[in-house]
Amino acid sequence: MKILFKIHLLHFIFLLSLFHDAFSQQETVTIGDSILSPVIISTFSGEMDIDSYVGTIEYVSPAQIRSTDQSSPLTLLNSISGVYMHSGALNTNRITIRGIGARTPFSTNKLRAYYGQIPLTDGVGETTIEDIDLNNWGHATILKGPVSSTYGSGLGGVLLIEPEKIEKGHNSIKISNDFGSFGLRKHGIIGEVSKGNTSLALGVSNQKSEGYRNNNQFDRYNICQRGVIQFGKNNLEWLGLMVDQFAEIPSSISQQDYLNDPEKAAFTWGASQGFEDYRKYLFGVTWSQYFNPDLDLKTTIYLNHRKNDEARPFNILDEKVFGIGARSAFFLSLKKSSIQFGAEVFTDNYHWMTYENLYEDTNGQGSLRGSLLTDNVERRGYFNLFSEYDYRFSEDFKLNLGLSASQTAYQQEKDFPVQEKTDYSYSLQVSPKVGFEYKPKQNFKLFGIVSRGFSPPSLEETLTPNGNINPDIMPEVGWNYEIGSQGNFFKRRVDLDLSIYLMQIKNLLVSRRTGLDQYIGINAGKTRHAGVEGGLQVKLIRQSNLSLDLNATFSFNNFKFIDFVDEENDYTGNQLTGVPEEKSSNQLTLRYSAFTFGVSHLYISEIPITDGNDVYTDPYHLFDLSLSYDNAWKKLKYRVGYRMNNVFNESYASMIAVNAQGFGNSAPRYYYPGLPTNHQISINIDLNWLNTSSNN
Repeated sequence: MKILFKIHLLHFIFLLSLFHDAFSQQETVTIGDSILSPVIISTFSGEMDIDSYVGTIEYVSPAQIRSTDQSSPLTLLNSISGVYMHSGALNTNRITIRGIGARTPFSTNKLRAYYGQIPLTDGVGETTIEDIDLNNWGHATILKGPVSSTYGSGLGGVLLIEPEKIEKGHNSIKISNDFGSFGLRKHGIIGEVSKGNTSLALGVSNQKSEGYRNNNQFDRYNICQRGVIQFGKNNLEWLGLMVDQFAEIPSSISQQDYLNDPEKAAFTWGASQGFEDYRKYLFGVTWSQYFNPDLDLKTTIYLNHRKNDEARPFNILDEKVFGIGARSAFFLSLKKSSIQFGAEVFTDNYHWMTYENLYEDTNGQGSLRGSLLTDNVERRGYFNLFSEYDYRFSEDFKLNLGLSASQTAYQQEKDFPVQEKTDYSYSLQVSPKVGFEYKPKQNFKLFGIVSRGFSPPSLEETLTPNGNINPDIMPEVGWNYEIGSQGNFFKRRVDLDLSIYLMQIKNLLVSRRTGLDQYIGINAGKTRHAGVEGGLQVKLIRQSNLSLDLNATFSFNNFKFIDFVDEENDYTGNQLTGVPEEKSSNQLTLRYSAFTFGVSHLYISEIPITDGNDVYTDPYHLFDLSLSYDNAWKKLKYRVGYRMNNVFNESYASMIAVNAQGFGNSAPRYYYPGLPTNHQISINIDLNWLNTSSNN
């Protein structure tokens, strides 16, 4: 409903005019009994004050992570303007930023993600952040659009997840337990030890669920180990993550089943008892050298490995991936300027085989591996040379320049049913960026950015129907234009941000369905991504034992096909598939003494499911309630919480299958039903011992 956008925009204009003369000159201020300091975020080159970033940046705090639904990052990410996460199941998700990646069938593509300094994005651009338990999130930062030269200038942007830092002299054990509807059980323990110049942490967690739908069980183990050793002015850090996950797949269902029997699994997926069963390892080592206060060098070497068995009704997939990479960057700070430059290289080896699925011969016992159908190996290489330069002409004006040069290459070997070898690489992608920041007041700034980005095709999009690499496929490329403002008023009691952007993308990648679950990629035309985003945070009440906070965000999108002809169908002028035009998130948090009560609301407008815009989802409103009690006794802190999600039992599609087709006499299966009303109870214990930190 456009009325929601108009209401939010009027709020922003009114507050901007009302508080025009209410700027505070203080960098650190006191409200009640609390001190508000500048937010410091982690980047590859070190730590950065979030206020010094040129452009739109979203910070997800540790408090936000702890207070959200702990079973999935879905609720957390959907509260951020410009970000929309589809969720078909705990293991089936798609994250889009400003509409980029909305047409990827069953995963997240066209954005880059890092856990610490380790990429979560593989050689063909696919990302799985939901593998990382929220217990292992410290904070997160989101950069929207192709604005970050240092991370490859992806069209969608960058998601940076940082593990929680181990405080020097801090020793603790953190225990978390969550219980919820549909058999949800989640248990975790994290131990941290710090002595002298060495700090270590080890976390183990397990999450299980029976699932809301049939064939929907989920079981995941996470083990996360990290450590830091200081050698004088240098640091050696390492981070290791193991994920062991088994998840059944109910898949999407038709409109009739969605309306009348949403708990149902798709017939063939239920009959074959489809699932994925994989184990993933990530490991990285970072060496930071601080030559002097103005010059440092940071180098990371990382590797990943994944083995997956996935039973689908049309075949059984057996895949193995091994990747290794390195990233290194200098950072130099001068009197009026700073510069960073470096490089990232990455290669992985992807071996996949498919087998017949003989589930129809097992008398209801599920999938059974049959004869070998295909045997393929793909080697993928990627490099990115990058640099960024900041120059401050005066106290209130700064110029930001960036440049990245990236290239991706593939080598495919087919061993069965025929032996073939193909080499292919995309042309060098050079992505410049120019940005400025004007800061007439200490707590208010205006900025503007012009940048270029690109996104390579996914694996399915690179292959022809017979499994060969398509040499004619090209990356999506586009230019991004953005202006915006950020400010805080009344001694940081009110924070406002507003951004207006336009992205023009050509060589639009379209996944054309050719079989039951077979896709090919084509470059079909151009899209225009125009939008307005904003955020408002108001500290309404601040007293010694009472506070009331409002956090509201909105996104208004106008995403269109500008030139799109597919199989003689002209979709030019239609709304981009898979993205809502409007999204609004509102959260009200009341804290009284040790109690915290929260009410949140999410509105998603209708979403076009087909390129012809002849099928849409219904718009929906979701309301969640939360209540928690936090207290401490000597060195023991504890928290007990309760959540009620989807309070009014709204029926909605939490994910859609874009342009799904029916085969034979079956109807298209567009819909993944969202969860009905559900409940969660959480118990968290934090025990500190032998704490030698100077803060205690």
